[in-house]
Formats: sequence, C-alpha cells, structure tokens
Amino acid sequence: MVTNNIFGPGNTTGRSFRDVLHSTSGTQADNLPDIAEIQLFRLKLSLSSKDQWENWYTMMKSTLVIHNLHNVIDWTKPEPKPTAANAQRWYNASLEVKSWLLNCVDWELIREVEARGKPIDFAHEFMRELSAMITGEGNVAMQNAFIAVRRCRRNDYTTVTKYLTEMRYRLRTAMDLGVQVTPWMVWVMIFDELSKIPLLNDILVCYRKDMNERANSSGLTLMQLSEYITKLKVVIVNQGLDEATVIDSVQTVNSGKRKLLDDTE
Repeated sequence: MVTNNIFGPGNTTGRSFRDVLHSTSGTQADNLPDIAEIQLFRLKLSLSSKDQWENWYTMMKSTLVIHNLHNVIDWTKPEPKPTAANAQRWYNASLEVKSWLLNCVDWELIREVEARGKPIDFAHEFMRELSAMITGEGNVAMQNAFIAVRRCRRNDYTTVTKYLTEMRYRLRTAMDLGVQVTPWMVWVMIFDELSKIPLLNDILVCYRKDMNERANSSGLTLMQLSEYITKLKVVIVNQGLDEATVIDSVQTVNSGKRKLLDDTE
C-alpha cells in the first residue's frame, strides 16, 4: 500500500495520475513510501531463463508500482544526493528492493550478473545489469535498437497513432540500452515522416515553431515528447485522419492535380 499522498487536497502540482506514474523526471527518491511499512512477497514466477523475461518483468514492475517503489529500479533516473531530505528513505528502499529482487531471480542468473563486474549495490544497478544481460546489451543490441528507431515508418502500421506509439517505445528501448539518441532527434524523425503525408500538413504547422525553438534551447525530454505525441494522437483521431497514409496522400494530391487540369481544359 502506498503511504505517500501525492494526490488529493493540497496538491497544487496539477499533474495527472499518468504523469506521476510514468514520470521520467526527478530522482529515484521521489514519492517513496517508508519501506519499513511494506512487505514484499516473493513473485510466483522466479526468473530462470531469458524466455521468461517479459512475463517476469511485468509481474515485478507491477508489484513495485502498487507500493510506489518502481522509481528505485529506474536506472535512467539519478540517485538522490546524500544530503537530500529523502536520501535515507531511498537508501533503505533501494537495498530492500534489491534484496527482494535477488529472491525472485535464479541463482545462476545472479552469478552471471555478478560476473559482469559492474556495481550492483543498489536496486537500479542490479536491474540495469540484469536487463542488459537478458536483452543482450552490447554493440549489436545498441546498433539494432538504433536501426529500429531509424527504420520505423508510418506505412508499417495500420494507423498513425500506432506508428507514434511504436516510435516512443523504440526510443525508450534505445535509451535504456545506452544508445545516444535523444527525444528531440526522434521528434524530428516523426515530424519528417508525417510531413510525407500532405493530409497532415495543417496539423503539423502548429508544432513546427515550438520544435525549432527547442532545438536552440535545452532540447526535449522524454516526458515532453510523450506529451507531444499524446496531443498529436488526439488531434489526428478527432479529425478522422488516423488511417491517412503516404500512399493515400499522394493519391489525393494527384487526384487534385488531375481535377485542376480537367477544369482548365
């Protein structure tokens, strides 16, 4: 049970439930409960092979989310500073969650993680190395993740919204593996891909100025990209353009040209 109240009376952040749950900003210590008040039970599925990874990870992450402990395994977020007010709470929670994870993973896999020779003192370090080992971190995996982002195309999916969802997923996967690809770079790729669909040109105009401004400032965070994608999905669906494709748009433009020629003859 989550013991920290981050919603309800007195909350002036204005953040939605999903914003908090999927936040990519802040530190691992944000909104942590007192670990002493929580009892984590061993998962029914113990991770013993790579084939079990997706099911095991889903069960593990869901368990931590219920208790609001999922931030301590997120290695993409920084640790709190030792002088931070919530530093002790994070320290206790991270060690406890790491101990719990060790009880949910087969000993042979744990030995393989230890053999990698990288620090695994805290929960996020252990999860980073376990994930890297299971998913095949290295030059090949990083290259494949980067290529997956670059090759993602609108016409590979039945709708524009599915394409946008997949691009966001591929970016997060690449970033987790350490690929040096940024949310702003992916936003440029998305913008370029959707610009090939003339039916969407009017929608994209309103995003162009803001995108260019961010290119000259601090860039774009993953959360901001997610917000852009969510808003873009809503607009596209509301205007009935979710199934628009490059082919459809080319045909529409060509049809318009033929009509114009017919009218002038």
